[in-house]
Amino acid sequence: MQNSVAPNSSADTDEQLKTLEANLLSASTPEQKTDAILRLAKHLKPTDVGKALSLSMQAIGIAEAINYQNGYANALSQAASCHFKLGQYAPSLEKAYQAFNLFSKLGDVFQKCVTVQTISSIQLYFGEHEKAISLLLDTLDVFEKSSDHNAYATALLNLGNGYFYMKDYPKALEFFMKVLTIRERTMDMAGIATVSCNIGAVYQAEEDYEAALAWTEKSLQLSRQAGDIFTQIASLVNLGEYHTHLDNNEKAIRFLLESIRVANMSGDTRYLWASHQTLAVVYKKIGDYEKALTSYERFMEAKEKNFGGQVEQKVKAVEIAFEVERAKRDIEISEAKEKIKTLEEIVTMCAWSGKIRFDGRWVKTEEYLQNRFGVKVSHGISEEAAELFKAELKRKNR
Repeated sequence: MQNSVAPNSSADTDEQLKTLEANLLSASTPEQKTDAILRLAKHLKPTDVGKALSLSMQAIGIAEAINYQNGYANALSQAASCHFKLGQYAPSLEKAYQAFNLFSKLGDVFQKCVTVQTISSIQLYFGEHEKAISLLLDTLDVFEKSSDHNAYATALLNLGNGYFYMKDYPKALEFFMKVLTIRERTMDMAGIATVSCNIGAVYQAEEDYEAALAWTEKSLQLSRQAGDIFTQIASLVNLGEYHTHLDNNEKAIRFLLESIRVANMSGDTRYLWASHQTLAVVYKKIGDYEKALTSYERFMEAKEKNFGGQVEQKVKAVEIAFEVERAKRDIEISEAKEKIKTLEEIVTMCAWSGKIRFDGRWVKTEEYLQNRFGVKVSHGISEEAAELFKAELKRKNR
């Protein structure tokens, strides 16, 4: 399957960077500066995630100092995404939940759904696939109705990832192909590279290595052109794994060593463990047991760093804290509703006529009961009223 794309040139990217830097220099208020920093961070994230994180943290400090709530929430969300790309899952989840809560208070449904993408990505990474899919499906309608094609494609991509991890490969491929259509329509080269890598992974899982190699080689080529470091690393790791299965050991080693070099150079070490793990397998296959042992030891170190007990415990602690806060908020909302209900049940009665204020006018009690509760009223006379009536008659007859 071949697809044509009009790539973004490096000149276009350089021009965008100059414009964003100029906008930052010309920002005259702290609010404008916060927004300009975040736009620059978003632009740099695919190629220099460390710089993007530094800028996001700067924006957090400025927005918090001036109580710029919207800027603060956006900065938290951006920083959470950067932490995730650097494999820093606990701070990523903590900031994502902070942003989620703040967007909820601000009533910004769209940005709240954007933040969910980071939360669900971490859930997928730690094996909570069904939980992540449920969360993502809740956001899909918001993105589909919006004009933000990038956000919609990202949500579809994450859903595809969820179904891939659940081993529902036809469903995963269905979502990935939808993403590809959007990315090609918007001529997003980095986006096409990412989804092509994922499509290759689906074909590899179905043991169609010819298709897997074609899609992943395309991903590597486009990600290099776009300067997308993470997709380069993922493509290199996947190509190493595919060639290992095909017994192309020299090619496998070359791709895997390149993935390690790029990961260490960029600081994006999320898949470093996979590179060393596959290298250990290849070296063992060709009988180089010393290198196999070294690669295996590095695999264990990298895996412990990314998936170790302490990291998972921190992530779980953040999730628990969020669930507790959400439970508190739900209780507060429930209590508020009960209070409103109680207030609604309080009626105003005229102290002189006994009439009740209802629907903007004073009505008799029986009319109020009929209209408010559907109660039919019949009339009688109480013993007390009867005695008073008799006394009044006697007085008049004297």
